[in-house]
Amino acid sequence: MQSRHLFVTSIIAFLLWGLSLSAIADMDEWQRYQTSNFTIYSDKDADDVEEVLSNFEIFRATVNQLVSIKDDAVLAPATIYMFNSSADFRRFTKSRNTAGYYVNSSNGPIMVVGPKALGIDSMSVLYHEYIHYLVRARSPMKYPTWYDEGIAEFFSTIKIGKDKVTIGGIPKHRETMLISFRPMALEELFSLSNTYSNSSFKADQIYSSAWLAVNFLTLSKLNGGEDFAPPMKQFLARFNNGVEWREAFDQSFDISLEQLDEKMRAYGRKSRLVAAQLDLPNVKTTVQKTPLSEGQALSILAQMASLSGSQELSAELIEEAFEKGDPTAKSVRAVLFAATNQPQLALALIEEVETETAKHPWVHFYAGKTYSLMSKNGVEGAKNFRAKAFEHFKLLKERQISPLVLTELIDLYWRTGDKQQAIDELVQLVNLMPSSIEVNLMAGEYMAKVDSNDYAQYFLQNVLAWSHNPKYTVRARSLLKKL
Repeated sequence: MQSRHLFVTSIIAFLLWGLSLSAIADMDEWQRYQTSNFTIYSDKDADDVEEVLSNFEIFRATVNQLVSIKDDAVLAPATIYMFNSSADFRRFTKSRNTAGYYVNSSNGPIMVVGPKALGIDSMSVLYHEYIHYLVRARSPMKYPTWYDEGIAEFFSTIKIGKDKVTIGGIPKHRETMLISFRPMALEELFSLSNTYSNSSFKADQIYSSAWLAVNFLTLSKLNGGEDFAPPMKQFLARFNNGVEWREAFDQSFDISLEQLDEKMRAYGRKSRLVAAQLDLPNVKTTVQKTPLSEGQALSILAQMASLSGSQELSAELIEEAFEKGDPTAKSVRAVLFAATNQPQLALALIEEVETETAKHPWVHFYAGKTYSLMSKNGVEGAKNFRAKAFEHFKLLKERQISPLVLTELIDLYWRTGDKQQAIDELVQLVNLMPSSIEVNLMAGEYMAKVDSNDYAQYFLQNVLAWSHNPKYTVRARSLLKKL
């Protein structure tokens, strides 16, 4: 299996295309801020960064509390990149109108935030996606598509005050649609199997209707109407147990779908809707703050660019980091030499930086990656290189550096014929990143290889339900046809 990591192609792109370099300003201002659930890399003022960290921890605790999410499992932390400079941020996005974006990467969820994205309206997009990560990973329930999207929209407008949290407000980016459109009929909304649409209008209509349905069923009583929260919970429980949605509805609600539809439309026409207010959750976090060298910061941003799909930019940043003598950039170059069957050059670089593995865990990772590549390229000493790769990745696994370590171990065990251990590592990866589209696709592929068709179908159906990217959905459908 090929690695999901794309640094090799990034550097090849750089060498082939001779990209011009333009350094990011003030790289010595970048620092790392860590809690148990989030890591932020930023050159912004420390107070701004720690406020964002605090808000995300409060948001996470609020969602866990209200959606009955289990908080006993260890998930891959979310990584947030916050830029102080608009010019620097624009190197990572093609649109001047983008305030921030989210990537469901193979290294865990990534959020990239520009200098104009700290308002509630811009952050709502990131909150929306992070809810998906939490709910799909930890909730014991499998929700219908409309509720999965509706609850993400519902919580995305969270407002965090001094002692209160407000949820359920109208999403600013949906306001025009909610005022001017006729919402989807509940029958059509409840029948959705995915939210993908080539029409931006239709997509907006789906998300706006999903928000309205969840808001109505959750907050109707607060806004002077009937209490639909109990029958909604019954409906969701029956759906989760495999009951077809229409039958689940009839068993849960004492009015018809058409009558509920009329009440929802009347609710949506109200001139004012009251949002829910909750006491601020008591969240205590310890923030570990670490300054970064210029080379470290460049290497970290290069990895973010690669995982975000910006391979040319990743190559530029790695080259800048290499010129500054950064050990991680040197180890990435060693991966390139190994991938292009130049083992002596690869080994020379690895020997140069291996003493840095204690201080720079990604040097550890790329050293293991270098040895792994050389073990399957038919070079002399392949067995010894494989043993060294195992040594690096097993140590990194103990240190819980990155989900990518498990991906590499799966590949190594599979290639050495230890399929059971490969599957065991895969199970650990799924537990760490259960809502990752890439991990679900990988799990579907491996389960199909060992003829565990029920599990393969489960993971591949998740890909189809969660992904809007043809790169993943086409592959998932192809695998499903072969089961």
